[in-house]
Amino acid sequence: MLAALLVAGIWLWFQFKLWPQVRRRGIWQWRRSVLTPATQAEKVKFDLVYLLKEAGIEIISGPIVRPEIKGLECQLKLGGRTVKVIFSWQRDPQSQLASLQLILKKSKIVKDKPIKLIDLTGSKPHVSF
Repeated sequence: MLAALLVAGIWLWFQFKLWPQVRRRGIWQWRRSVLTPATQAEKVKFDLVYLLKEAGIEIISGPIVRPEIKGLECQLKLGGRTVKVIFSWQRDPQSQLASLQLILKKSKIVKDKPIKLIDLTGSKPHVSF
């Protein structure tokens, strides 16, 4: 009986004290998932498509990953016209969608010039007519 308690105590010590220390020190590093820029862009791409569909915005083409600008390029149908929109993969897609909707709401004042490009990659959005 004493031997069984000793074995159980050693097993519990190994399982709850030693094993977490070994895993934390990185002996089994290959099991950790690392978010590389390519997978980060794909995750943002997936989230962006989901949010655009949920908002009722029609996607004509894209999103296409553009690593040189760290962005995602889309052709969207906005207000009956096709508009090229560039989203950043480094920022939250939901906040970028809110910025896009605000730009579209404010840009209805200028009706004689259609929007050609909306760039949301920088700190301030850029709109080209």
